[in-house]
Amino acid sequence: MIAEIILVNTIEEEVEHYTSTLNPSDVRVYEESEIQIKHIHDIIAQAHIATDTKTTFIIAGHSFRIEAQNALLKILEEPPAHIQFILISRNKTAFIPTIRSRCLLTDKRVKEPSKPFSLTLSTLSLESIYTYTTALAKDTQDSKIHGRQLVASLLHSVATEGITLDEKELAMFDSALAQLENYRPKHLVCLNLLLMIYATSHKKRVANALH
Repeated sequence: MIAEIILVNTIEEEVEHYTSTLNPSDVRVYEESEIQIKHIHDIIAQAHIATDTKTTFIIAGHSFRIEAQNALLKILEEPPAHIQFILISRNKTAFIPTIRSRCLLTDKRVKEPSKPFSLTLSTLSLESIYTYTTALAKDTQDSKIHGRQLVASLLHSVATEGITLDEKELAMFDSALAQLENYRPKHLVCLNLLLMIYATSHKKRVANALH
């Protein structure tokens, strides 16, 4: 197998594992928060330099731009002699289907328990939503990966706090994940969900007060 996708909890640890076990002259490492087409162009140029020894290209990132993956696709289909590619990320959805279909997939992830959201949803206020999303906008963690974790935590807290949402409101969580895949900032995605939950909870509190 020429190429392999490895899914891990911590990208940096997996990259360190390979760099510590392989001969430094036989490995090329491209580790970025987001793999862009400029990185792939450099990888392709380096891969076509003739070599008589097996060379491993490690391409690791939280996300991979679609145009970068399309550029990588051809060299995965017709790799130069003695070249192996290892793609490392946290989730297989970081890769387009045509990339996944051409790679061996190894999942080394340890399942992480769902964590409750950091805000108490039943007592949300517009002020707490503003404070939270303003801080989140300054957070430097990968927007797609961290955003998915936040959406999962938010949905977990909806269930544990006994907040009832209708089908249309629940569908907003699926929409939120799709928005993250399309690089919508995580603070805006969370803002929409929190405002929806606030409106729903506020409406129910008012109705209960009237009764």
